Amino acid sequence: LFGLTAFLLTNSLQRKDRVLLGEKVREYTALFQRDGVRGLQLKASAHQIKDAQSFVVRLSDSTGKTLLIHAPDRSHDEDALTLNDLDRELQAANGKVGWSEIRGGGYGDHVEVISAVLPTGETIQVGKDTEDREEFLKSFANAYFIGMIPILALAVLVGGLLSNRVRRPIRKLTQTVESIRSGNSKARVDLHKGRDELWRLGVLFNQMLEQNEKLIQGMRDTVDNVAHDLRTPVMRLNNAVESALMGKADAEVFREALVDCQENSEVILRLLNGIMDIAEADTGTLSLKREPLKAGQLVDGVVDLYGFIAEEKGITLTAKIQNDFSFMGDRTRLSQALSNLVDNALKYSPRGTSVTVETTVEGEMGVIKVSDQGSGIPEGEQRKIWDRLYRTDSSRSQRGLGLGLSLVKAIVSAHSGSVGVTNNPMTGSTFLVKFYIS
Repeated sequence: LFGLTAFLLTNSLQRKDRVLLGEKVREYTALFQRDGVRGLQLKASAHQIKDAQSFVVRLSDSTGKTLLIHAPDRSHDEDALTLNDLDRELQAANGKVGWSEIRGGGYGDHVEVISAVLPTGETIQVGKDTEDREEFLKSFANAYFIGMIPILALAVLVGGLLSNRVRRPIRKLTQTVESIRSGNSKARVDLHKGRDELWRLGVLFNQMLEQNEKLIQGMRDTVDNVAHDLRTPVMRLNNAVESALMGKADAEVFREALVDCQENSEVILRLLNGIMDIAEADTGTLSLKREPLKAGQLVDGVVDLYGFIAEEKGITLTAKIQNDFSFMGDRTRLSQALSNLVDNALKYSPRGTSVTVETTVEGEMGVIKVSDQGSGIPEGEQRKIWDRLYRTDSSRSQRGLGLGLSLVKAIVSAHSGSVGVTNNPMTGSTFLVKFYIS
């Protein structure tokens, strides 16, 4: 800041001095043309010319011979240039039109000179020392640096306060990380009052910790549920093998044991494949073969597939294609998701009721609704049913892995859609699957 200010100030003062010297050249030229060399000499010596003691004036003829030289009295300054020194330096610059500088031996002894050639052939040179300008710049520098002392002190104080304020939330963040590394998974960043970027970082960090804790808890629950659900088919496998080995060596016994092993293996494979599909959908790596689809055709295919099962259960399964719509999707995966919804509706609906699969359009969204007349889903569990391996109390008596709705949500989310559930006014519930219409 000081360098820039000093540079601009120096240029400003220099421009003013040069404007002044230009005016003095015109003034002395007019006096010379009117009064000649002798008159000019007398007026300068008698101090009849304004500011005569502030300028160096030299007049030379066309050959460079000095006709007149006048300089301010600098006898008090031992380092100042003498009149002969000035004359010698000015003779060296004789004939040069424009600006030149004579450097003296001491502070403020530099002289800026402007030279001009008169129409009659003479050369006039007017100069001014830089002492006034340098004194002003020296005073400016002294005032600047003296004034900088309290400014620097204030800057150190304010900088320390701001630095401490900035580091405080970072220290809290560091302490939280250290606490978590020590095993305290419940530790959270203590947010400060100001809603700045560090506050935002603390909020995001706390949200990340909450999400990680939910994921870890979900993994624990998943492992527990998988272990629980795998225990039964694995025990059946083991029992089938033991029964076959302990019984008589009969081909029919071995065949029945192999059939039991196959059925239980398929249960285990469905469980593991369902978990893998959900994991791929959650990470965005689920393989999809997208193609233009008609919602009505998708619904009709699933209804036809489950028509026989519905008839066996004494349940009326109906498709209502009110407003058909088109969208891009994987036919196999979406049929799998819709089949899970219809299968659940048939599973939890009593005999003599009905299940309806309906298509409609709501603004930019196409909606597929699966409605049943079962016992409905408690409001406190409507958000949990989408979690993998979660089963409501009323569903534990039914066969299942607890992955159907999780897989539905994963597949629909992979198609940029959404799922939801509501209880019907009278009885049962309605599952809604929404897609963006193409």
